[in-house]
Formats: sequence, C-alpha cells, structure tokens
Amino acid sequence: MAKPWLISCARERLAGRRRRSRTVISLEGLERRELLTVDVSVVGHVVAWPASNSDGVVNGQWITYELDITNTDQVNGEPVVLTDVLDPRVSFTTVNSIHLSKGVDFTYTHDPATGVVTITIPAVRGKVDVEVEAETTFTAADVPGVPRTNSFSITTADVNTSTKTSGSMQSGGPTPIADVALASVTASAPDGWSPHPGGKVVYSFVAVNNSTTTKASFAEIFIYNLKGGVGFNSDNNPGWTDAEPAESASPGAMSDLQFVIGDLAPGASRTVTLVLDARPATSPSPVITFRASAMSYAYDLDPSNNVVDVSTPVPVSAETKVVVVADSHTTPVGDDLSYTVQVAHQGSDAATGFVVSQTLPAGTTFVSATWGGASIAGSVVGGVLSIPLPNLAGPLVVTLNTSGVQNAPTTLSAPIKVTWNELPEGTGGVYTLGTVTPAGTLSIRLDADKSDSYVNQMLTYSYTATNTTATDAHDVVVALAFPPSSQMFVPPGDYTVTATATGQVVTFHLGDLPSGASRTLSVEAVPLLPALGGVVHVVGTITEADRPASDYPALSVDRSVLPWVDVVVHVLPSDPGVFLFIVTNNGPVTATGVEVYADTKTFADYGQIDGVPVYFQGTGPSIPFYPGGGISGLPVYPPYTIPLGSLAPGASRVIQMVGATRDRSSASVTTIEPNLSLGDQSLGPSPDPGVLPLNVVARLTTDGSQVVTGGYATFTALAINVGRYPGRGVTIAAAIPANSRLVSASPGVVVQGNLLLFTVDSLPVGATGGFQFVVSPTWDALSGGLTSNAGVLKAAQPIVTLAANAATATVAVVAGPSGSPVLGATSYAVDANAGSVAITINRVGGVSGPLTIDYATVAGSAWAGRDFTPTWGTLAFADGETSKTIAVPIAADPYGSGDRSFLFYIGTGASAVVTIHEAVPPTVASVQWRGAAIDVRFARPVAVSTALASANFALVTPGRDQKFGTRDDRRIGLTVWYDPTTLTSKLMPRRRLPANGMYRLTVSGAGVRGATGVLLAGDGVHSGTDYTTELVWRRPSIARRASPAGGR
Repeated sequence: MAKPWLISCARERLAGRRRRSRTVISLEGLERRELLTVDVSVVGHVVAWPASNSDGVVNGQWITYELDITNTDQVNGEPVVLTDVLDPRVSFTTVNSIHLSKGVDFTYTHDPATGVVTITIPAVRGKVDVEVEAETTFTAADVPGVPRTNSFSITTADVNTSTKTSGSMQSGGPTPIADVALASVTASAPDGWSPHPGGKVVYSFVAVNNSTTTKASFAEIFIYNLKGGVGFNSDNNPGWTDAEPAESASPGAMSDLQFVIGDLAPGASRTVTLVLDARPATSPSPVITFRASAMSYAYDLDPSNNVVDVSTPVPVSAETKVVVVADSHTTPVGDDLSYTVQVAHQGSDAATGFVVSQTLPAGTTFVSATWGGASIAGSVVGGVLSIPLPNLAGPLVVTLNTSGVQNAPTTLSAPIKVTWNELPEGTGGVYTLGTVTPAGTLSIRLDADKSDSYVNQMLTYSYTATNTTATDAHDVVVALAFPPSSQMFVPPGDYTVTATATGQVVTFHLGDLPSGASRTLSVEAVPLLPALGGVVHVVGTITEADRPASDYPALSVDRSVLPWVDVVVHVLPSDPGVFLFIVTNNGPVTATGVEVYADTKTFADYGQIDGVPVYFQGTGPSIPFYPGGGISGLPVYPPYTIPLGSLAPGASRVIQMVGATRDRSSASVTTIEPNLSLGDQSLGPSPDPGVLPLNVVARLTTDGSQVVTGGYATFTALAINVGRYPGRGVTIAAAIPANSRLVSASPGVVVQGNLLLFTVDSLPVGATGGFQFVVSPTWDALSGGLTSNAGVLKAAQPIVTLAANAATATVAVVAGPSGSPVLGATSYAVDANAGSVAITINRVGGVSGPLTIDYATVAGSAWAGRDFTPTWGTLAFADGETSKTIAVPIAADPYGSGDRSFLFYIGTGASAVVTIHEAVPPTVASVQWRGAAIDVRFARPVAVSTALASANFALVTPGRDQKFGTRDDRRIGLTVWYDPTTLTSKLMPRRRLPANGMYRLTVSGAGVRGATGVLLAGDGVHSGTDYTTELVWRRPSIARRASPAGGR
C-alpha cells in the first residue's frame, strides 16, 4: 500500500534579503518544490495580412493572433502554459507559425482535430509577446460577416493572483466573393483579311465580373508565353505594357503583356483589344499561341474561368482576300440583284489562274457579269457559277434575277470561293448578296460617300426610297440610326432626333411618295472615334401605311475609320551647296515606314540626319552616273531615297545634304499609313507653314428643337477644314445665348464674357474640330427662345472664306414646371454652444420662375427664447434657384439639462426635428507612461473606431531648439490597442524612444454620440481644448536604477 500524501505548509523568511511570502508544499515521496505567488495576465488582438476591409477577410488571408503575457511580479512565474483554441475555419501549419519574444524558450503542441495549440514557457518575467499565425479558409457556403473566434487562456504552476487569465479574439467574417472570368477571346484581321503572315492580328478579350454583389478591384488581363513569330508595337496598343522584361522571357517567347482594367463593378464587363504583328513565318502554316488570364485583387472562388489558351493559325492562303459588297438596294421579287466581288492578293509569292465560283441561291438565275466594267463570261454547272478572272484588276460585278425567290422579304447569301493554280483548295466563305422584298414594295437603298474614312472626317450617308409600283405610298417614315459617339448635320425638313443609350436616331417624316417618285435623304456625320480608328455601323429603316413593317428589312452600311498620319516635308533655304529638308508628323499617331525621296539635281551623297553624319545612296532610274557625263548634253544625277523609319506625333527629322548647287531641288515623303498631307509635299522651296491659307466651314447644331425653362440644351460648335492645307491654332467662338445660364462646356473651353473660346491646335485637311456646351434657359427666354452664333475667330494663318465660316442655331423655349419646396433633412442635431443651426430647403421637380414658401419654428422640449430664438418668415426662390438655407439661432441655456428639441415647419406641412445636445465634458480621465508604453484611460465609453484611430493620438518630441510647437518638432508613429473592459487605449511607439528626451502626447478627435460612444475632448488645434501631458525621460545611470517621471 502506497504511503499517504503528507502535505504541510510553513512560512519562512530568507536571511539577508527581503522576499515575498511563499507557500511550501511537501509531497511525501516526491522532490520538494516551492510555489510562488505571481501576477501573470494575458491579452490579445488580431492582425490580418494583407489588411482586411470592413466586411471581413478573404480566403487564403493570413491572420496573426498577438497575445501579450505579462508578469508584473518581481519573480519568475514558472512554468506558464498558454492554451490557444483556433477557429475551425483557419488553417494552422507547424512551420514558422509561432513566434515569441527574442530569447524566450518555449515548446508547443498542436491538435489538428480540435484546433488547440498549447505553448509552454518555462519562465515568464516581465512581458512576453506571442504570435500565432493561421490562414483563413472558407467555401461559398460560408456566411459573409460571421466572425472567426480565437479563445485563449493561461495557467501557471505558481499561485496566480491575476484576473486576466483568459479571453477571446475575433477576426472579421468572409467577404462576399468576386468571380472574374475571361468570357471570350476572338481573333480577326483588319479590313476583312484573315490572319496571315506579315499582317496584323486583332484579339478582342471580354473580361466580366460574374458576381452580383462584390466589386472586383484592380482587374487585369495578362498574356503569357506568347509564341508564333509575332511582334508587339506599343503605339498600336495603348494601355498594354510589358509585364516581364524581354531578357527574362523564356526562349522562343516574347515578354508577357499586361493590361490594367481597374475596378469591375458587379455584373460589369470590359472589352480590351490587342493588336499583334504576324511576322513572315518560316513554316508553311505558323500558329500564334499564348495563354490569356483575367484576375483581380478580390478573392475569386472559381479560377477555372479565368484562363483561356489561345491558338490562331496564320495560313499562307489568308494572303488572298475575298471582299463581297452586297447590293445596297432592296430588290423586289422578279427584279435583278447585283453584287460586287473583289479579289486581292498580298502574298509575297506569285499567284496565277484565279477562278471565282459560287453556289446560286435558291430561286435565282445567272444574268451577266462584268470585270472592270467589261463583260466577262460565266458558266453554270449543277447550280454552281464559275467565272475565270483574267487578272486582279477587277472588280467583278455579278447580276442575278430573283423571279423564283420565295418567302420574301429575305436576305440572299451564298458560299463564294476563289481558287488559283498554286492553291487549288482555294479560300473564301459565305457572303451576303442582297435583300429581296415582296413584289410591289418600294425600292430602298442606303449608301455612304466613301469606302473608308479617317478619324474625325465627315461621312455623308444617303437613304434613297423609289416608288416603282403603280400606286402611291402613304405616310412614309425613314429612320437612320447612328452610333452614340457621332456629330450629325441634318438638312432642314420634318425630322426628329432621339438619343438613346445605344445611338442617335434621326427620323424623317416624308408623307406620301407618289408612283414613280424618288426621295433621297442625306445626313452628314462625324464619327468621334479614338485616334486608332474603328468601324462605324449605321442602320436605316422605312415604313409605309399600306404595307407591314416586316416587308422592309433594315439596311446597314459599315465604314472603316482609319488612323491617319499627317507627314510633310519642306525644302528650306540654306547655304550654297547644302540641301536642307525638314520632315514633320503633324498627325495624332506614329507614322511608320517614313521615306523621303530627294531629287537634288546634283551629286549629293554626303550629309547629316539630325546632326549625325551619313552617306546617301542614290536610287534613281537605271542610268549609270558618270561625273561630267549625261544624256543629250544634260548631266544626270541620281535621286536619293532616305529611309527614316518611324516618326512619332509632333516629331521632326532634319536632313542635310551637301551638293554642288541647291536650286531645282524637290522632295516628297511616303508612309505605310494613309497620309492626309499628300498634297502638301514640297516640290521646291516651301512657304512658311504660317502663311499657308486656311479654308474652314463653321457648323452650329443643337440636340433638339425645343427645351423647357430650367432644362438643358446642348449646342455643338464645329470647324471643318475643307481647304488644301492643314490648320494650326484654329480658335472657334460661340456665344452663350441670352436669358440662359451656362451649365457646362467641353474641357479646354475658355469663357470670356458671353463668349466661349476653344482652340484646336491642329486641324488637318478634311478634319473636324470643335466643342460642346450646355445651357439652361431662364424664365425670360420664353418670348424669344435661345439663339447662339458660332464661327472661326482666328487661326495661325490667314483664313480664306470660300464658304461661310459662321453659323447660327436657335432652340424654342416653353415653360417648365416651377417645382416644389422640400426640407433638406427630417432631423438636425446641434450642440448647445454652436450658436446656430442651418436648415436647408431644396426646390425639386422644376426650377422655372419664382417660388415662395412660408416657414416657422415651434417649441417642444426646447424653450423658445431660452434654448433657441423663434424664427419665421417667407422664403423666396429666384428663377433657376434650387436651394436655400435658413439659420436658426441657438442659445447656450445655463439651466438646460440633457438633450431637448423643437420643430421647424414649412408651408407644405412638412417639418424637421431639431435636437439640441448638451456640451460634453472631456472624456480623457488619465494618461500614464509605463516605460516605452503609454496608457490613455477614458472617463466613459467611446467609439471603438475612435479609440483605435492612431490619428487621434499625437506623440511628438522637440527638435534642436528643445521647444514644442515649432517647425522642427518630430512626430513618433504609434500602434494603438483598445481594451473596452478598462476603457484604456494602449499606445506603443513604433521605434525606441531615445533616453534623456522630452515628449508630449496630445489626445484629440471626434466620435459619434449615442450607443457607439461620445466625443473625445478637443480638436488638436485650439489651445486648451485637448488633453496634453509631457514626460521627461532620462537614461538611468549605471550606479542606480531610475524610473520614468509621471505625466501631467
């Protein structure tokens, strides 16, 4: 039988020094151990990395649980066991997940089943910092906002007198989840070509945020592992950047590319375009490959829809393009339909024996064909029409009869293929040939005046309706739909303009169209596209009273708007024997393949380009050059082709050539892109660009024919360069209409009195520039409407007015609603010592004409004359005025106790409650300095957000002058914790405070009254309003121990 435990207690005093009383516990059969009386406490808080938002944390976010174990006794507490119970929705790894203060030994265990982490510290004296790191995990089923809880406690082998031996910490619940997806990736080539070697490949990426609740922050598109013999030009790809330096890219691949979209709202999408150059390939059918990925900073629960692997073949056959232009008329059944086939070959290898073949649409028969205007034979075998082409000069026009077409109206289409000897399998596709309508309908047609246009150039659209039937057509209505980014010029007539989210629609009311009659409607439009151009899509529709609308399908016309360059070369006077040429790009985009053709009429193979010496190579006719020789006694000298490469917008190159003479010289310049200044190439000494005449036309239009008082009318003032020379410094002026208020104007517009001035720095030939402004008519505009005048005021060169350079536009004005008064808020709050409270009355539903409303205050728990000054009267709104403010004086009632209120009424019967709050005394009870830490205790609860805001605590130390409040004061960063149980904010300086210094702490800030807290005292600015304490902290000497001085 084991011996019974024998427990005895004794108290003793150690000789030679004072020591705490201790309890001595003897266990028979065991080693004797001394138990100390200690005071060991623990507190904790949470730090998330990266920082969480107010809604919580995201999946995979690291959370650090920071616990401070403090033994305030002078003896070691040994040992101390910390038990930390982790939330099951965090993941704890045993590698580098626990950190303690430097030099503190510890051991720990982790139970994955329960999430319990047990940390044993052999001895604690003073403070030990413990960090436990975990990673958040959750699924789509997790409820947003439900926090994660971490519970902790400590036990000691000694007798612990502290009451702070356990607690818990909470981190935010999961945030709503975004879902960024790469919805689609498409590849095409400009101008209808398929991707081909040496051409451009245009990729269109659509990124979408499938979440209905969460914004995808900082969305981006990345391109990885780009291969297949491609080139990237940043000039063609605004917004795209190299995400990886070229030297670090993998072999055979370009640098990775990146496009920053920015924030994507819930449900929003963004289309991004990337233009790549398909370089000539060594293999017969090269393939462009890459991986595209869409991502954002928000957590994405479904990454599977973020990535698309792209593979684009670049076949040699794509070097031949087939373009089919459908018949722009509608063809009644039984009439002939004609369409155009154009074949173009841009390959580097020869191609011979072209044959166009197509399947005839059902119900049609072949009538005839022409090639370049001349008749050409075609044969039909088994329903397939074949036409051999003698060359590629073209175009081929094919005419079919539609007598057998059924189910009109219908759109005819057919597969068309082009074959040639070197590629018997050919290339082509299915193309639209035209539209067939029922017999007896109107013949309609939609055309544009150019096959291609340039950015900011005007296009003229014509819609023609011809009545070829035996009866009159009644109530004919034509509608033309333009893109929303268009400026339109409509001729006078019976029409309306309607703006929608997808476009602008001009509707013409033609009335009756007699048998045999024809009407053509023309609308001029300037597509406002980016400098890189695009495609303009215009749709035309027609209806008449005697036929269903379905008999007339919509017609459409697409026009490519091309980027343009404006490169000019000038021959300038210089020293004898020296030729000086200046090449300048006046356009908005970079010109590529720039070459100057210089005919010096003399030998000049040496000179400089931009100051760098070069030798020039003659490239004239194949006539050998012999110094002193010639033809028929005339000397022959080679012209020179000087390649300059690319030329950025606004850039210039200076070419200097040294020769025997300098008269009879000329020069011209060519570019790969269309050059608007082909007529401005110098064929001799050029005049100064400042004296080239400018011929402009002014236009002024409005967005409607009528506007209500207080509404908005938009005017568009434009200048169109119809001359032969580009304009520079063109200033357009427009008058603000009388009896109106200017609401807004385009960026760059300058207001001078009642004039609006806008300067267009560069106005190329055929280009349009201008601005818009919005006005609101006043009550006085009812009698005469709004009239504005616009014109070209001046330019950097003389203006030659071949057409009117001034314009006028008028908008009728009708009476609008006067509106009604409403209170700006239903409740107001003011401090008793604020002096007054401002009550806002707004005017809603209209602003036309004058408007009055009565108002008055009515006492409640606040007494009139003691708490506030009674206020009443009539408030008058002027025409167009939308808001007024009334100040009600507030008295500082010395007898007031607690909050009190009164009512503010207006004549509509609406009222607002005004609450007067008593002034709040200071809330800071004390400030204690504990070594490097500072405790700020509040007299009553404050908002947690206020108590944790580091901006509300300013710790400064003086500079060399040792004076506070001077420019050399230095602020010390603080980390703030708040313990709501003790109403104490603990401040920890972010760097060690130097010894023997002075420090001042200022506590200030603002909070929210009521359940969430009260105001902090003071504002940190005005003397006497803040809680301020100073501390002189001196380094202790070696001979004695010193403690910091107390605050005051």
